[in-house]
Amino acid sequence: MNLYTKSKKGITRLIFVNAVFFLLTNIILSTSGNSSFLTNFALSSNALDVLLKPWTILTSMFLHVDFLHILFNMLYLFLFGQILSSRLGSQSVVTVYVFGGFVGAIFYLLFYNVISGSQVSYLALGASGGVMAIMAAATTLNPNKAIRVFLLGSVKIKWIFLVIFISSSIYNININTGGKIDHMGGALFGFVYITLIRTRNIFIGRWFDRLCLYFSYDFSKKNINKSKKKYSTGFRGSVDRRDSNSIKVAVKNFMEKEDVEEELDKLLARVKKVGLDNLSEKDRERLIELSKKI
Repeated sequence: MNLYTKSKKGITRLIFVNAVFFLLTNIILSTSGNSSFLTNFALSSNALDVLLKPWTILTSMFLHVDFLHILFNMLYLFLFGQILSSRLGSQSVVTVYVFGGFVGAIFYLLFYNVISGSQVSYLALGASGGVMAIMAAATTLNPNKAIRVFLLGSVKIKWIFLVIFISSSIYNININTGGKIDHMGGALFGFVYITLIRTRNIFIGRWFDRLCLYFSYDFSKKNINKSKKKYSTGFRGSVDRRDSNSIKVAVKNFMEKEDVEEELDKLLARVKKVGLDNLSEKDRERLIELSKKI
């Protein structure tokens, strides 16, 4: 059985965070009556503003005001994220989203501050850069993967991605130019990310995968029952008449089995997070060794 295809936590968490930000943003905007909230959390096209508010590079990736904007972004995230997650693990979806959003933001800033030289400040918000990175990564990874499309039947994702990319990032580029430049940056990152993995076995975001995995495991570890373990002797009857040495051996064997299962669970948790390909050679060998003992 493929051990790392079942988890969708990365996708679920991204959708959840975007949904929470969407609700909070609309509540704040409807109650405050001004856009000061957006100026503090959306990405400005003015590089100086970004230097003063560097957090906006991250927060802008999760901000949406329009319902259709977040609806389509989350739909694309869910569909293409599943394809990426099935091959590289759920954590890869988060990594590509964040890195793609960051690269898209850099393209956006370079366009307005270096290329166009615009003196007008614009605000960028939305998950489009990160989602476009996920779409490009999934398409590069498995271009001939077919999914069902309403009224069209089974369609390969490379054609779906091409239509979405052209219509949202190239067509009529004079409208929302900065946003479309952001899309291009995200798509470029997704393509490069997968290409480097396939051709050079280089994982750009491996350190970020491991960082997220570390904190995720550290927090989950704190929820484990810390009470002292009571190891079984393996005896099922009413009175255990075995000698003390036999009981010690039975307890030792039981403890070893639990330790094996515990270590195996930790390794499988990593696989679900970062994908089997992201594991170190040592961890992969250990995973195979422990699997034989169960």
